[in-house]
Amino acid sequence: MIIQGTFTNKPKRFSTYSYVENEFFNADRETLRKITDLYYDLYGYGPYKYLINTYPYWKSRNVSTSPQTMGRIIECVPRFLSDEKRFFILKNEVINFIEKLHHKQQNKNTSLSELNTLFKNYQTQIDNFNQSNLPYMVGKRIFTPEEIEQFLLVCKYALLEKLNLAFRQVQNDLVLFKEKISSFNTGVFKASYQIDFLNSKIDLSDINEIQPDFIKLKQQEINPNGAYKQFAEQYILEEFMEMSFSVKEGAVNHFIKSKDLDFFLDQYYQINTKENEATLKSDFKGEGGQLTVILEVKSVHKIKSMILFSAAKLLIYFAVLIFAILLVVRLKLYEVVIPVIIGGFILGLILLEIFRSEIQTLKNLKLDLKRYGQ
Repeated sequence: MIIQGTFTNKPKRFSTYSYVENEFFNADRETLRKITDLYYDLYGYGPYKYLINTYPYWKSRNVSTSPQTMGRIIECVPRFLSDEKRFFILKNEVINFIEKLHHKQQNKNTSLSELNTLFKNYQTQIDNFNQSNLPYMVGKRIFTPEEIEQFLLVCKYALLEKLNLAFRQVQNDLVLFKEKISSFNTGVFKASYQIDFLNSKIDLSDINEIQPDFIKLKQQEINPNGAYKQFAEQYILEEFMEMSFSVKEGAVNHFIKSKDLDFFLDQYYQINTKENEATLKSDFKGEGGQLTVILEVKSVHKIKSMILFSAAKLLIYFAVLIFAILLVVRLKLYEVVIPVIIGGFILGLILLEIFRSEIQTLKNLKLDLKRYGQ
């Protein structure tokens, strides 16, 4: 279940440029007068005269505005918009930056032991997010530093809450899986977990060798105030409503995954009881991500038979080697010409390699017996 809201994929990215341009060309006469008066105060008579003369052509799209002129318009127009529209611009600018920050924290495959670090690093990025990340908004004096700081606190608060929710959901999924798979030896299964919020994958194949010790992420209080108090509270409410839906959906997924895991493991036990061999693979949707599990079913009886067969082969090889040595000594073949000696040396190397290969096979079979024999 992917947490929606700030990171919802939009069909079209918000553009402050287009939004302000639209407000500029649709401003009423009084608002337009205020905008052009400020333009005159900031940039002088020449640019002001050019603005007045060219405005109808810009509006009709017969002439396009230059980047420099549009930058000046963007500096002037927002000051005369309603608080709601000003907040809308600020909100989308901040959210656009947060989306970039979020993207940088994604696609980081890691191990279970590094899970805490993965979320902690994201929290640090949120903590370090400040007005310096929005130089354009501050430098153009579109908003006061106080206005930007207030909304930054609101966005950071909402993002931290989402991060905490995602971390709790991931923890719930991992604890459930560890509980279900605890009786299995490491090596019998392979498992990975894809975190929805971070789009990152964790290798869980050694989960029974590690005792997860989850850290507690930072939480903060927020008390919106100032001109945007009403809109900030509405934004927080919308985010929390979406998180509430995620929690409810996650609880359902948790229950379903628990039942599905039980069924999956029961299939393993049934196949194992019949001394059959198989590879079982399944995906499970959890609260905070998707779990993929691969279980190897091997016949213990067959493994034991292969161990006996491998041991017998080793004995035969050893007997052949001893017999060959005795034959060489008895017939004094070592006194024969050099080619025979070289041939014997090569044959000895071949036998040693066969020994080494068979011993490794025997070790692997014993390891399989240890893994699958319980």
